[in-house]
Amino acid sequence: MKLLILFTLLAAQLCVAQVHFKIVNSETKEALVNIPVRFGEKNGMYSNAQGEVTIPDGFEVQQITIAALGYKPYTAEVAIIQNTTVSLKPLTYHLPEVVLRGEPKKVKTFKQKAIRSNSVFDSHWQYHGVEYGVFIPNNHDNADMQLLELTIPFISKRRDWKKENEDYKKDSTNVRVRTLKNDFQYLYRISFYHMNQDSTFSRLSIPPKELIVSDENRKLKMDLEKDQVWADHSGLLIGLHNLGPCDDKGILLSIPRFGKERIGPNGKMYKPINNRENVPHIGVTTKRKGDLVDYINWHFKENSKWEPMRFLGGTPEKTRRLSLGYKLKVITY
Repeated sequence: MKLLILFTLLAAQLCVAQVHFKIVNSETKEALVNIPVRFGEKNGMYSNAQGEVTIPDGFEVQQITIAALGYKPYTAEVAIIQNTTVSLKPLTYHLPEVVLRGEPKKVKTFKQKAIRSNSVFDSHWQYHGVEYGVFIPNNHDNADMQLLELTIPFISKRRDWKKENEDYKKDSTNVRVRTLKNDFQYLYRISFYHMNQDSTFSRLSIPPKELIVSDENRKLKMDLEKDQVWADHSGLLIGLHNLGPCDDKGILLSIPRFGKERIGPNGKMYKPINNRENVPHIGVTTKRKGDLVDYINWHFKENSKWEPMRFLGGTPEKTRRLSLGYKLKVITY
């Protein structure tokens, strides 16, 4: 009976003690950087430049799940991986079959301008660990559609919080006092998907694009013509995934999405950063009838999947959409 009680106490300590392990490629033994690790309820973090993961003490962690792009998913109990190396098995991708249609009858381009306002109220925040998707339908009969360019309008959030707080206090005493934003920069991953017959989405084998977003780099334009990003018969989903805060080289900082503040690799004290003031904001515009469809995927939720998303405007009946800019080439046969 005493041994059973002792084992239970040790297990309870393990759940809240610091957890440390390393992630490598099972074939090359190379350390894997920026790999997402999920634990607890909607929480998680990423491996550092050495492929190491250190979950601070204070978190009740009994099991971790690793679902990395290009690797077989991995789930294990903390007791098994503590102070060990986790080897992820690479997945093999096959390029889709190319169908030759013959000579095209018409080739034309279509360009949608990105709408960006300097007001934070014409934007929508994107939390760390969330992927927004914009679905561009293929409304052309007997035609192929290629994505040539993509523009993402990020909104500056530099505001005089001190002045706003004083104004709020004059109008009401029951006001949540805002704080100054932290000067984080974020790593984004841009991926592309096709819609399946059951309305789920499959990621294309095209390598995703990764870029750093900050207040100084607010309107990002990408030339994708050489990447050969083609829609299928239904259309194309463009995924914008906020991986989290990173350094100047694009290495994600080992900061849990939620929880207590902790000391980072440079000795600086970091706080959890998932609040509206500190995460990037993407420009939105009024949604029109028959307009593009927005989706959302909460990657740190268990069994995460794409779901339709509605960005509300000033009134419940007024909805908005992400105002991405893009250029398409449509080839009719």
